[in-house]
Amino acid sequence: MLTPTELATLRAALRYWSDEMGTSGLEAVRHYFDDDVQPLLSDYAIERLRQQLITGNLRYLICEGQRPISMLLLAPPSPCEPGQRCVTVILDQ
Repeated sequence: MLTPTELATLRAALRYWSDEMGTSGLEAVRHYFDDDVQPLLSDYAIERLRQQLITGNLRYLICEGQRPISMLLLAPPSPCEPGQRCVTVILDQ
């Protein structure tokens, strides 16, 4: 489950990536990825993703397996019951 603080950290990391790493070229940063991602996001795509994370609204959902069992929640549920998963949904505005 992604919290608002974690989302803010992701936005900051994307801003840092764009400001500091994007000028190095895509091949120079490939080793930062856990998997062999093809193709890497362009500077424009990274900025667009960052903007989506800024304008998106966090909501939370409780699931059992793959099946949602709750409506979208405004606040993170704490804690989920055993056998349940709490997931984060980012809604576009």
